[in-house]
Amino acid sequence: MLWKAARRWHSRAVDGLVTTLRIAFCLAIVALAAGATPAGRPFAGVPGVDLRYYDVSGRTPAEIRASLNRNNRLDPNTGARVDAYTAWSLDWRVPYGPDGRCRLDRAEVTLKVEVGLPRLVRTERVPPALLERWQRYRAALEAHEGTHARNAYQGRKAMLEAIRRADCAGADEAADDVMDALRRRNAEYDRLTRHGATEGAQFP
Repeated sequence: MLWKAARRWHSRAVDGLVTTLRIAFCLAIVALAAGATPAGRPFAGVPGVDLRYYDVSGRTPAEIRASLNRNNRLDPNTGARVDAYTAWSLDWRVPYGPDGRCRLDRAEVTLKVEVGLPRLVRTERVPPALLERWQRYRAALEAHEGTHARNAYQGRKAMLEAIRRADCAGADEAADDVMDALRRRNAEYDRLTRHGATEGAQFP
């Protein structure tokens, strides 16, 4: 899993009662492709996943691979071409009370997840055996991406708990620690699966 550098900024509300703290980070998954489980099933339990598709076509494995190579996306971290990606952001908000004290017990963490996948079109032209192969590939790829999405959702819960356990001065550090743990978790998952290859996410 490849990561963009975290960006952090702070803003003070006009009335001085609310401070918004935000951490945003993205993950891109390298050299994968997608296909045919019912849309969204691998992402069950992760609310608000934004699925984005791009079309590929072909009647042979080589033609489909060439179409993937022509139409796939740029890795936002490295600029390399990739077949699929999962990206997310975690934003948190800590309100302040009328007494000027932060209310960590009322902190909120918002998760956004975006998944980009290729979609095979003109499938009536694809031989049944090849279509079945593509569908297995996509199912494996979506399952892999779904794990990354669930990791992010679990990270949201962990970040909220960490912020609420911290003091006002330590909220940033607490969130950073969770983010570092998420980086390591996803990197290790990709290392063990070779970005999903050992789970069947290879084409052709």
